[in-house]
Amino acid sequence: MQAFAHQTQSSNSDLIVAWGNCNAYSGIGHPFLPFQDIFSMLTGDVEVNWAAGDLSRTAAKRLWELMPTTVEAVVRHGPDLMGRIVVDEGLTARIAGSDPNAVHLIERINVLSNRPQVYGQEMQQSQLFEQCVSVFQAVSTRNPLILVLDDLQWADAASLGLLFHLGKRLGGSRILIVGVYRSHDVAQGRDNARHPLETIIYEFKRLFGDIVIDLDDISAEENRIFVDNYLDLEPNQLGREFRQSLYEHTHGHALFTIELLRSVQERGDLIQDEHGKWTIGAQLDWTTIPAQLEGIIAERVNRLEEPLREILDVASVEGETFTLEVITAVQKIDKRAILRDLSQELVKRHHLVREIGEHYIGSQRFSRFQFTHLIYQSYIYKQLGEAEKLLLHERIAEQLEEIYQGHLDEIAVSLVNHYEKVGNKAKTAQFLQIAGERALRQFAYQEAIDHLSKALVLMLEVKPESFETSEGLEFSQLNRARIHSRLGLAFIGSGNLSLGRNQLSKALTLLDRTLPVTFFKLAVGLARQLILQILHRIGPAIFVRKVSASERRTLLEAVRIYAQLGTIQYLSNERTRAVYSGLRSLNLAERAGTSPELAAAYADMTIGAGLIPLRFLAEIYSQRAVDVAEQVGTPATIAYVAMATSIYRQGIGQWADAKPELEKALKIFAQLGDLRHWGETMTIVGIYNILEGNYSKAQNVFMLLTRSAQERKNRLQEVWALSWAAEIAFRQGKTDQSLNLVKKALEILADNEDLSAEFNIYGKLALTYARQGNLEAGFNAADTALVKLGQSSPNLYSAFLGFAGIAEVSVKLFERTAADHHLQEQRDSALKNLHQTCKDLQRFSRIFPIGAPTAYYYFGHYYRLKENSKKAIAAWRNSRSYAERLGMPYEQGLACLELGQHLSQGDPNKEKYLIEAVELFTQLGAQYDLARAKEAGG
Repeated sequence: MQAFAHQTQSSNSDLIVAWGNCNAYSGIGHPFLPFQDIFSMLTGDVEVNWAAGDLSRTAAKRLWELMPTTVEAVVRHGPDLMGRIVVDEGLTARIAGSDPNAVHLIERINVLSNRPQVYGQEMQQSQLFEQCVSVFQAVSTRNPLILVLDDLQWADAASLGLLFHLGKRLGGSRILIVGVYRSHDVAQGRDNARHPLETIIYEFKRLFGDIVIDLDDISAEENRIFVDNYLDLEPNQLGREFRQSLYEHTHGHALFTIELLRSVQERGDLIQDEHGKWTIGAQLDWTTIPAQLEGIIAERVNRLEEPLREILDVASVEGETFTLEVITAVQKIDKRAILRDLSQELVKRHHLVREIGEHYIGSQRFSRFQFTHLIYQSYIYKQLGEAEKLLLHERIAEQLEEIYQGHLDEIAVSLVNHYEKVGNKAKTAQFLQIAGERALRQFAYQEAIDHLSKALVLMLEVKPESFETSEGLEFSQLNRARIHSRLGLAFIGSGNLSLGRNQLSKALTLLDRTLPVTFFKLAVGLARQLILQILHRIGPAIFVRKVSASERRTLLEAVRIYAQLGTIQYLSNERTRAVYSGLRSLNLAERAGTSPELAAAYADMTIGAGLIPLRFLAEIYSQRAVDVAEQVGTPATIAYVAMATSIYRQGIGQWADAKPELEKALKIFAQLGDLRHWGETMTIVGIYNILEGNYSKAQNVFMLLTRSAQERKNRLQEVWALSWAAEIAFRQGKTDQSLNLVKKALEILADNEDLSAEFNIYGKLALTYARQGNLEAGFNAADTALVKLGQSSPNLYSAFLGFAGIAEVSVKLFERTAADHHLQEQRDSALKNLHQTCKDLQRFSRIFPIGAPTAYYYFGHYYRLKENSKKAIAAWRNSRSYAERLGMPYEQGLACLELGQHLSQGDPNKEKYLIEAVELFTQLGAQYDLARAKEAGG
């Protein structure tokens, strides 16, 4: 593949080639390993490959010059790749070396690298994959790319998933992906099942045709050409007879050809003349040369002196890649002596290993080497006795643990391999858990499930006293609960909600805090949690006792589990269970004392209390959330509390109080690089601007959010931005534009479940169709909105717009059928639907007051259609009064227009209301409604 890279780049002046290798020892359990290699090369980590001769000077220079473009693309299009797929070690130093003025880029990288990688559902694996697509596409606009993935038969599931995603999404880009694999290894399957790569190859063939080049099917003529071309890479005087003999021995097998040629050179059968050209020596005898590749390898290895062989023995046990400091510690030999043997003898003279550079763990520097081919490592390892292997595996594992102290997740997969070999189940379980949690942070859900499931099995086979404490993890009941909890998150992330819930429930059982199963137990449990919360409020000093450090860890783990369950239950419309989980999470968090979890619990209960609605309690929780967040002092906690409490305040119309908190949250989330919460906060800010009538600001907010969401591949936030942009267009009278934006949002929602957003959007669609006079389409949209309403009661303050669409269609249908007595049934049905929607909206307004102007507005229409003008006028007056009090000028204008149209001719307020409507709609730029108001005023 390196020859291929050299050849293609020599004939294409701007082509970039980057490659990544899978690993037989740690690759299957190491998420995104080959793509980490690729991104390392694309971000300028080329010095070692250049020194080893794997990269030409030209290729290394191109990659170095490409680095700023790649880093800029990662920051802009793939921020969540940092620390997950893009390795940040040494990156800022390379950026500074490339451009001393790139301070802003270095600061951004530092923010992304240092932000915590939490579990949660901040994003899905597909979004991570889409960010990879966006980064590669952005880079390829500057230079065409060839991405080489070697030894794919050992690739991890996450890498194969990303490969499949890239294959489907990079069509039309200036990118070629080359995958290399051993077909016989793939044919053998993996874990007693079909190899996942086989499925991908089949699907790619279906999509793209015959894309596989089978090297076993290469003709004898092509193999012979390869032998000649390889020999001619260096000056030589090797004639036809030698070339034919070499081909007959190797049949053009690439590795065998290379190794056999190197062997005859080292034996002195080939020598260089005075001009540096290779020529046949005096001793060449093909009959004394091994006929098999393994024989060549054995001959080369057995020729080594004992000290060199001992170094390789230890190295082969560590794996294909090994560490100088580990070899030194195991052999108890001077580091400089081993380094000399490695660098001078094994690297330069025998070409059995190569140096792959320095590796930093914290502030410590370590030297890494690699066998030039896995076949060397495999052969040397097989020659060791079983007892020697076990001893070396144990010693190497101990040294790796010591070296990587504080960074064990980086080496966890390798430690699993070593401890599994020696039969240490406790240690194997420990590092399976660490590897699983790392995989979960990388959204490599299948690897996380595999590692954590195996850890649980092993833990059941080992006595608790066999486990040790490491990195703060206690192998105990609490730790088993932690594994079940993380396993639950992995299942949820992979789309299996039921298995995820099951694992979270098992975690709670282990913590002796089980979920109520029956409705009766749930009711009793809810009552108990309510009483506990009341007692905590009445006398915290009495009822919230201090707990030990050990109990605090247990409580906080339970808090996280209940918070996660509460979110799932809320989204699944299980309100009672969600309230129970939220209350229990808060009660446990209060017992555990000050923590980020407690601040988040108070913030969540601010929204929850507002939903009941118990606003006095919401105010208490809001203040407590702010106080605890300030005590904790972490920016992420402060920002989350500011955002959550602002959601509550916006729902009750307290714009002035919400605005500074939203601005604070936006600033912190941007600094942290937490673009998911930044996008949520931007949505709230945009809605605030719409409701107060500042459409130009709102448009800018949602344009920025749309662009950001598209770059981050956050489809739900893109939906929110599009739907609110549609609302702005609707209010401005641009119904065609509004309709197009709504339809685009619905297309995206087809693959993303968000019932609250769907209810709003279908209501908006109904409203738009009704304004255009397309009542049949409006009725269908309103009917769908009603279905969504039945599936999930609206829990968002903005849902009054969804109700408005249903109500508006009902009004229009009644008016259309009023003149035809044959359509009495339809008219009655429309009036009934309108009345029910008004009552639903009124109940909604008791929770979210900003829905009150719309509720009274449509109650006015209901009474108008019932020919009760007195109640209609009273309802519209209430609508105007609430809208003015809440600072909602558009809703105020609508109410004024109806009052101006329906007050009697002699009423002195009739003209006043119409003038007010004209002024409001003029200020807002609401052209459609302005025309109606002017027409009504004559």
